[in-house]
Amino acid sequence: MPGLMACHLRELGLEENPSVLEIGVGSGYNIAILCEVLGDERVAGVDISPKLVFDASRDLASQGYFPKVCAYDGHQGYPERAPYDRIISTTAFTHVPPAWIDQVVPGGMILVNIAGGTGGAVLRLEVDHGVAEGRFLRQWAGFLPARSHRPSARVSVDDTGEWRWTGLDPMRISENPVEAFMAQLATTDADTVMTHTDDGTSLLFLEGADGAWAEVETAPVDGRYRVDQGGPRRLWDLVERTHRWWEAKGRPDWSSFGVTVGVKGQEVWFESPDAAERWELPVPEPVRCPEGS
Repeated sequence: MPGLMACHLRELGLEENPSVLEIGVGSGYNIAILCEVLGDERVAGVDISPKLVFDASRDLASQGYFPKVCAYDGHQGYPERAPYDRIISTTAFTHVPPAWIDQVVPGGMILVNIAGGTGGAVLRLEVDHGVAEGRFLRQWAGFLPARSHRPSARVSVDDTGEWRWTGLDPMRISENPVEAFMAQLATTDADTVMTHTDDGTSLLFLEGADGAWAEVETAPVDGRYRVDQGGPRRLWDLVERTHRWWEAKGRPDWSSFGVTVGVKGQEVWFESPDAAERWELPVPEPVRCPEGS
C-alpha cells in the first residue's frame, strides 16, 4: 500500500536528512524511496531472509540505488552502522526490541507496529538517553510478525476447564481492530483464531503462551454466548474486564494510548505516561539466530 508507506515516511521527518535503518527489507520499495530522498549512504536495511535481501539488493541496484542491505536478525537492529536518527520497521513486533533504543541517537525516532496474535497498531517513539516514549498513530496498519525472536515456548494445557455465559459478542474482537487492540492488552500474549468444533459450532479460540485458553461460541443463545476456558488464567475474564473499562472511558481508539520503554520494562498507558491504567509489554529473553541465517 504505497499510501500507507508514504504516511509512515512522512512521520519520520525526512526533511531533517536523518540516517535511517529499516527493519524488514521486503521488496526494497521503501528503501528505494529513502535512498531517493536521503541518498544511499544514509540508508541501511536488514531482513532475516537472505533470499529477500538478495532480491531486494539486485532490484535496488538495477535502479541505481546502493544502500547497505544485509541478512540480519532485526531484533538486534544493525549495530555495524549505528547510531541512527530513525528506525522504521515494516514487520510487526510484540515489544520494542531493546537493542534499538541503544542504536538511536537522543532525539531520534522509532516507528514500529506493536502487535500480538490478537491485535495491535503502529507506535511512534522518541528516544532520549536509553528511554523511549510515544503514542500509537491514529491510522491503523498491520504487518507480518517478525521471525526468529519469539516469547518462550508455548505450553499446551489439556483440561476440561469451566463454562459460563457472556454478553460480549466474540465477533467484535475478531472484526473490530480497536476491540482487538484492547483484547491484546488484556491477554498480553494470546493468539486468537476463528475455528469450529467437530459438529460445526463456530468458535473464537484464544490461547496464551502459558497454556491458558478460552473458546467462545459465536452463535448467541438468548443474547448470550457460551464461554469455555481453562489453564492458569481465565482469558475471557480478562478480555471482559478490559472491555468494560474501555466502554466506561468512551471507547477510545489506540491513538489514546502510548508506550514507555525504560530500564524497568515496557508499558502501555492511557492518555498520559503518568496514568494509573497500564499494561505490560513483556520482553522475552533473546534467542539469537546466526547472522545471515
